[in-house]
Amino acid sequence: MAERPQLFLECASLEILQEEIATNLKKGRAYVPGKYRLGPRQACELVLIHPTTGEWMPLQAEAVYVAEGEHPGVGLEIVEAIDDLSQVLAAFCEAERTLLLALEPCEPIALSEPIALSEPVAPCKTDPPSASTDRQSVPSQSPAEKVRGLNAAGREQMARRGSLAERVALERTYGALVWEALLANPLLSTAEVSKIAKNHTASQPILNIIVSNAAWLVKPEVRRALLSNPRLKETQVEKTLRALPLSELKLVLKHNAYPNAVRGVAKRLLGI
Repeated sequence: MAERPQLFLECASLEILQEEIATNLKKGRAYVPGKYRLGPRQACELVLIHPTTGEWMPLQAEAVYVAEGEHPGVGLEIVEAIDDLSQVLAAFCEAERTLLLALEPCEPIALSEPIALSEPVAPCKTDPPSASTDRQSVPSQSPAEKVRGLNAAGREQMARRGSLAERVALERTYGALVWEALLANPLLSTAEVSKIAKNHTASQPILNIIVSNAAWLVKPEVRRALLSNPRLKETQVEKTLRALPLSELKLVLKHNAYPNAVRGVAKRLLGI
């Protein structure tokens, strides 16, 4: 059986993905910009790409119409055998929110003067706690509150050893200041690496760390995030593309979301 052509649909943000689901996808239809050689009712695969995690969601589809001219694209009908398409799409959309956005957003704090950790209060060793004090519970800090009280050394330590919730809170509060330390954390998830890899403000040293990590390059989500970043240099692009299976390398030429420079290197590697 011939392999079905894949059409990739990647929204620029989570909000746009939610709108696309509400207006088109849950009704069993989609429109994918770009030039594709598809005939009427030709079977294909619509691949949704999550804007933050880079996760893929393939759906069986058929081409309904092909638009040419100045704004080419393909209109699709989703024919995937799913009992509740709306529920499946909602779960795909919200998966990243559950993993990475469950924390309350916080405003970045001023970093001109590092905040020192407060001195812990030693418990009283002479007087036993009163009954009322014993019954009171000390409220625990949220990860977002924890990271606000960290100096540079504390941020570094938490980034390298912290839990997922702590790492996310750090990245949301301090951004690029903690990326290098986060990338040294052996528990860093694929979603976290992808989030840094696709950030257009990522420096060359940060991108080099990611590109040079063979364990990350085998992850399709990380490769797609890197290739979508216009700051990636040609040598980094080539190294990333060489990690792709041949079938995926050919698909790069059809993925309009990638910069022209990426598609140019892909053509050279394919000998086109």
